[in-house]
Amino acid sequence: MPTLERSAQETDAPQAATAEDGFAVVMARLCELPSLEEDEDYTQPTEYSYKLACVLLNEANTAFHSAFPHLAFPRASFGTSEAGAVRAYWRKPGLLVQLILPAQKEGDGYIHVLRGQTPEAIHDLTGEKLAAALSEFNERD
Repeated sequence: MPTLERSAQETDAPQAATAEDGFAVVMARLCELPSLEEDEDYTQPTEYSYKLACVLLNEANTAFHSAFPHLAFPRASFGTSEAGAVRAYWRKPGLLVQLILPAQKEGDGYIHVLRGQTPEAIHDLTGEKLAAALSEFNERD
């Protein structure tokens, strides 16, 4: 799992995205989470989970564009658990990718991929693994 210490400077300025790239949209949506008001349906993200999301998404963006320079980074939706753990969702017909992050350092995170009716859990939580899981999305999705 990436360390937060090494990436604190990296997450202050997310990597630039091209006009057709969804990474800017993804980061804008993630950045909205801490400013939303808590209510019975929403809990703000913990600082740990939020920073980890920033790190992993930046790493995934770099790996995605290195491996798939012809594809745009896919757009995601975000939410949080009751404990404040960040959740990211990418969907298209027949494919769901979920980034499930822990609320605290002691927790476990994973990438859940559902292709049709076939689930896969990826416990090696890295930007490279997330980029690989997102490789089936393209700029039209």
